[in-house]
Amino acid sequence: MIRGRSIPALALVLVLAVLPGAVYAQAAGTSQTDATSSASEYEKAPKWSVKLSGLRKDEMSQEYFSKLKASGAGYLTKTVEKKSGKAVYTGLSLRLVLAMVDGADSAHPFVFDSSLWAGGYDITLVAEDGYSASFSTTTLAPDALILADTEDGKPLDKPMIVGDGPKSLWVKNLQAI
Repeated sequence: MIRGRSIPALALVLVLAVLPGAVYAQAAGTSQTDATSSASEYEKAPKWSVKLSGLRKDEMSQEYFSKLKASGAGYLTKTVEKKSGKAVYTGLSLRLVLAMVDGADSAHPFVFDSSLWAGGYDITLVAEDGYSASFSTTTLAPDALILADTEDGKPLDKPMIVGDGPKSLWVKNLQAI
């Protein structure tokens, strides 16, 4: 029987499994405590979501937004002119957001229905304070507006719609589309 040897072998395997992570954390200049405190700070940050209504209902959560953002596809930059000068916003194309509710597909990856957009339908953007703005899809290109999460490189507390369209469509603290 190998019972006497299995305990030291198991201990050696565990040490070898844990050691690279500890060495990596030391090399990266972080500690287990740093990683834990960063995670708890992230959990304390206010979360947001935007209700979506179209052919079906869904919700763009901050977590799902972050996953799409990380993929890089459809994450755009828009430079706009404000009273105070130029501002640079980054966010997901409104086309990607609307793809979640403009067709029968109810799971990722959602497919944007460009023929439906070209045919024309109305979109209403609603802010938390009740402000709303509407437009017809025939008046704007599908990538003209973005659901922005940053302004001039700084994160926004709540997302907003902004971009290459009338300023009346720039809706802060977006709650629903």
